Amino acid sequence: MNIYLILSDSGDHKIPFNIKSYASTSGRLDVLARTLITYTEIVEKMPNIYPYAFIVTNINTKTSILEVKVPLPPSLRNEHRLMMAMNLDIQRKSEFILKDISARLLEDIMKNAVVLNLTEKGKAVSTVIQDIIKNIMKTNKLAIVLGGHKDIHTYVRMLLRRYKTYNISVGKLSYFSSQTLTIILFSIFKALLNKRF
Repeated sequence: MNIYLILSDSGDHKIPFNIKSYASTSGRLDVLARTLITYTEIVEKMPNIYPYAFIVTNINTKTSILEVKVPLPPSLRNEHRLMMAMNLDIQRKSEFILKDISARLLEDIMKNAVVLNLTEKGKAVSTVIQDIIKNIMKTNKLAIVLGGHKDIHTYVRMLLRRYKTYNISVGKLSYFSSQTLTIILFSIFKALLNKRF
């Protein structure tokens, strides 16, 4: 079974891209990292699962699409867990330290990513999704698509309905915690693969 996770950010970030600024705003980094780590740790335990993860981010009206290599390496997961444990103490002592840590983790995640496309806003997202659908049809395997902002998962749902393929829409990433994603994924696998957890 193929499973696709599409993480999207609708913010219009300016060039040059400031990693520290991005990492410190609206908890984007924390949600991104926790979601990818949760996703990794669930899918790697499942047999016959082919996981994919995409990050869609807008910079200066350009849409950058990154394919993240999953599963993420254990060293990156452990570093994030340590930072989460230190989070409250760090916030009390110095906001600047927190920004530095967030920036470093984001840089590590991006090292694990490959830029698929950079084009005018809107076009690249459609192209990636169409490629996903083609891959589903070619392999004739069940596929689940998680996440993305409304315009993305509405488009996914429209295409998948045409091919009568399963689609699970999570909605905007910022509305969901890693715990929610865990529950959703376990429920899906339990129902579709008849597994016990």
